[in-house]
Amino acid sequence: MCGSLNNATRNRRSGVKKAERISQDDFDGESRKHRRATTERAKALSRALEGWLKKESRKNVNRIIREMRRDGLRYLMRVEKADGDEWDLETLLRIVALYGIRQINDSGLELAGTSWLFTPTAKAEWLLEKRVQLQRIPINLEKEMRSSVGKALGTWSVNEPGLTTQQVSQRLRSWLTVSSAAETPYALKPLGQRFTSHGLGARARMIARTETNQARNRGRLEAGKVTGVEYWMWLAETDGLSGDRQHEALDRQVRATGEAFENPATGAVLEYPGDPGAEPGEVINCRCSIRALTADQAKRFGDGV
Repeated sequence: MCGSLNNATRNRRSGVKKAERISQDDFDGESRKHRRATTERAKALSRALEGWLKKESRKNVNRIIREMRRDGLRYLMRVEKADGDEWDLETLLRIVALYGIRQINDSGLELAGTSWLFTPTAKAEWLLEKRVQLQRIPINLEKEMRSSVGKALGTWSVNEPGLTTQQVSQRLRSWLTVSSAAETPYALKPLGQRFTSHGLGARARMIARTETNQARNRGRLEAGKVTGVEYWMWLAETDGLSGDRQHEALDRQVRATGEAFENPATGAVLEYPGDPGAEPGEVINCRCSIRALTADQAKRFGDGV
């Protein structure tokens, strides 16, 4: 009996100690099982995105080759179309939505339990925001690909003035199959690494990390509306790796539901980590999260209330 009382006392003290030590490791409602599932989902999304990137890159290299044969090398060097119209945005949206909606649902269930429902209205709003956000990806891909090809053609025209259109075509197609920077043939180095197999894989992982974390936080935010969460705390990684975002300056900042977070270091304003309405630099590779707080917890542990 005495041992049971001692155990109960230790458990209460442990609970108090944990509540006073809110940290990045203390995700509200996020179990180890959920973290594992989130990690596996990010990996699956990465594989799907890598397949999309490789397919679309091959398609657009072939289009550049056709233009090059039709209009000549020098014409292609002058043109850097960057509207992304030829990239399949609809398939990209379907891939991201498939994994994103699953993550939002799981995160919502973790916070709110069976009372949680990602309503059709909330889902439609998220999909609209996501469409606008994802439009940046094809535009950037188009611009980067044409810029890389244009610079390489400029280098080749100086160093290898006798290079034929057929030889350039072979190089462009080989470019997409390079598996690592170390294995890049000398002739292909002017093209850079972004559209090699290795580079596209790295881009897919970056997009997947970004999208999964955004969906994780969006699920919590939406579930908070159902459960009446009063305050949210921003939890940032404080390892100094947030770069120009400086999100460590947001760590432990608390805002009432419906109020935006503001980064005191940069002035950036975000509804939550991964906010699709924010500038890309504030979202890409962001590892931050939000934690639901009561009014009492906000006063005791938070900054900025």
